[in-house]
Amino acid sequence: MNSKTLLFTLLSLLWLPIHATAAESNWVLFGQDKLFDHYYDEANFLRTPDDVIGVWIKVIPTKKEGVDFLLEERRKRAFRMEEYEGYQFTVTAMEIDCGRKFRALIESRDYGEKGRILDKVSAVTRNWIPISSTDHPYGFYLKILCKKKPK
Repeated sequence: MNSKTLLFTLLSLLWLPIHATAAESNWVLFGQDKLFDHYYDEANFLRTPDDVIGVWIKVIPTKKEGVDFLLEERRKRAFRMEEYEGYQFTVTAMEIDCGRKFRALIESRDYGEKGRILDKVSAVTRNWIPISSTDHPYGFYLKILCKKKPK
C-alpha cells in the first residue's frame, strides 16, 4: 500500500466510527448461518482506491444457541461476563483488504438490552490477519462484502 493510499485509509477509518454513530445507519442483511444473522451498514461503507473496504458489521443471534456460543467463547478467553445474560448483538468496525485477503479489527462493541454497551474493544494498531475461504465468518465477509460498492 503506498503512502497516499495509507493516509486516505487512516483518515477514512478515523471518520468511520464517528460517522457511524452520528449518521443514520442502514443495516442490510447480507448473510445468515445456523446461529446468526449478518448485516452491514450500507450508509457507512467505504472503499479505498487500493480495494480496501471499511465496514460496520452487525451480528445478531437468531436463537439461544447463538448467545450460548458467544458466552462460551468469552469464558474460554476469560473475558468479563457481568451483565451478559442480556446480550443482544455485536457491532464491529473492520477493514478488509479485498485484493490481498486480509482483515483488521478497528472496534467491536457488544450490546445488551435497551442499547446498553456491555463491552468494547478497540484496536491500538492495525493488525492485519490473513483470511482464508474457510475462515468463518471472515471468508464469507470477504466473498460477499468485497463485491459491494459504496452508496
